[in-house]
Amino acid sequence: MREEKKKKRGRVPFFSSIQMKYAMSYLAIVSVVLILLNTYPVLASQDLLFGSKRDSLKSQAAVMASALMELELLTSDQVERVMTMLDSSGLTRVVVTDPAGLILYDSTQPREKRGETAETAPVQEEPEEPQYRYALYQEVVLALGGNDVTCSEFSGQVFRSTAAVPIVYRNMTIGCVYICEEDAVQGALLLNLQKNLRSISLVVAAVTLVMSLFFAQMLSSRFTALLSAIRIVGEGEYGHRLQPSGRDELALLAEEFNQLTDRLQTTEEVRRRFVSDASHELKTPLASIRLLADSILQNETMDQVTLRDFVSDIGTEADRLTRITEHLLALTRLDSLPAAETFPVDVSAVTRRALSMLAPVADAAGVALGSNLKDKCVVQGTEDDLYQICFNLLENGIKYNRPGGRVMADVYRDGDQVLLEVSDTGVGIPEEDMPKVFNRFYRVDKARSRAPGGAVHCPGHGAPPRGMGHRPGPPAGGQRVHGGLSRCAGKTEGGRPGMKRWTMCLLLGLLLLLGSCSTAAEKGGYQLYFASGLEDGSAILSEPYQGEADPGPRELMEALLSGPTEEELNSPFPSGVSLRSWGLEEGVLVLNLSEQYGGLTDISLTVADYCIVLTMSQLDGVEAVEINVAGQPVSYRNHQILTREEAVLSQPGQGQEATNEGA
Repeated sequence: MREEKKKKRGRVPFFSSIQMKYAMSYLAIVSVVLILLNTYPVLASQDLLFGSKRDSLKSQAAVMASALMELELLTSDQVERVMTMLDSSGLTRVVVTDPAGLILYDSTQPREKRGETAETAPVQEEPEEPQYRYALYQEVVLALGGNDVTCSEFSGQVFRSTAAVPIVYRNMTIGCVYICEEDAVQGALLLNLQKNLRSISLVVAAVTLVMSLFFAQMLSSRFTALLSAIRIVGEGEYGHRLQPSGRDELALLAEEFNQLTDRLQTTEEVRRRFVSDASHELKTPLASIRLLADSILQNETMDQVTLRDFVSDIGTEADRLTRITEHLLALTRLDSLPAAETFPVDVSAVTRRALSMLAPVADAAGVALGSNLKDKCVVQGTEDDLYQICFNLLENGIKYNRPGGRVMADVYRDGDQVLLEVSDTGVGIPEEDMPKVFNRFYRVDKARSRAPGGAVHCPGHGAPPRGMGHRPGPPAGGQRVHGGLSRCAGKTEGGRPGMKRWTMCLLLGLLLLLGSCSTAAEKGGYQLYFASGLEDGSAILSEPYQGEADPGPRELMEALLSGPTEEELNSPFPSGVSLRSWGLEEGVLVLNLSEQYGGLTDISLTVADYCIVLTMSQLDGVEAVEINVAGQPVSYRNHQILTREEAVLSQPGQGQEATNEGA
């Protein structure tokens, strides 16, 4: 009920008001500016720091590569000696690899572990870590392809920058240098910058919100005043006006509103005048027509001449009724009658016609009519107007007279004036009402009009006042017109369609989740490993296996050789390669591939090998993989028995070191 009352009063909810909209628009603009101010300095600082870090690391990596390219053959011992002499302070990690990606030097490993080879490593029943380790980073793979690579990122409050450059000897890539730097100090400075900018932005946003609400209130108050004025005028108070303030568009709108209310007020006055004029002016000819018609109907012995005269008088009154109607319509259009053409009119003849028309009325009321009409009482005017004046005066004299009374009409000249004088023996007009008798449609209270006698003089000076009885004046009372616009709003059955949509989305999401879980369970959760198409990160990524629920080595291998379905992954295998045979002996899966696989060398061979190893190691009972080509091992591979632990896929601080990423 309260909401309905508010709507009826025209109140707008605060969150739907123009004040709120203006405030939110100001806040949105300032928020966009603040976001830009927050984003640009941080990004500019971050890019500047990234650029300096990349240049610095690239220079350091180039120095290390220059020192190592003097070696004809890279071995762990030789690389160890060279790297010991170089300054690697400030670097988090330094890695040197051979052309196949095998790690020859890793600064994160203990010194006693770095120089171990397959021949010098102590015999252990269960070695703590793999004997061979391949740095399968995207940067390393690209560097071994002959490219200088630099990457930077800011995550976990730390700047992490990496660089990798190839080691070239006689136009041959014999290895690469990979360095990594993690700078927590610069990261803390950037975070403090972000924090300070965020705090300043919050303060500015709060101040902006308060100021926007204030200015929006100032602006919306003028709209509220205009709305209130429209509501008042809509209730019929056409005299209500606004007081324009300022020189802006709202001030012009207020002026236009005032002009509109002026026109509405004029229109309403014209409408009221039309109603009163129509009721008053049409009464006389209609009454005359009725009297003539009653006379004809009541007198059965009326002769033809008299009958013809009465019928002619009815036609005359009908014509006058038509002219009055036309005048009234013109009044509504122009608010005043246009100056009509005048003619010489005999006032005595007009008075005589009115007396003849009212004779039956006087006889019925028991009032005697008398006249003294002089000749040559001619004025310049319109016959209808003069007849209307005379008829009204005589009719009032008869209506407000006593039985046996008398009404006398005199027409005579007084100098250059023609006077029409109507006197009667009626109740008369009280002295206090005499000043009001010429007010438009004024009537004396009959209960107070007891003074005997009375006369009203209507002077004519050359031409009588044009349109007397038609001239607009203030209405006696008023009628308030209530207007309104009805609006019907539909409501959706059920009340909350949004909840239905949300529920359907939730159920659909649960079904999809259950479907994916069941599919994963059915598929066994196997992954297929391919070369990454990314420019940084791991050189090997995976996608879900979509084949049989419990595949064997051949099914899984054939799915791997068929290539990836995701666009960001690439197949590392040569075109046309196929699986000829396979066998599993003591945890080692032996794969015999076609001769196309033998075309791979160096890092390309390493990536392809470990895509196979990581994929096939998921099968039960497979601990290692041996890959042969046409039944023969690859002679230039560092070793033949490959394990998933040998593939170093992630960098320190980014996840697991070597083994389970992607598995």
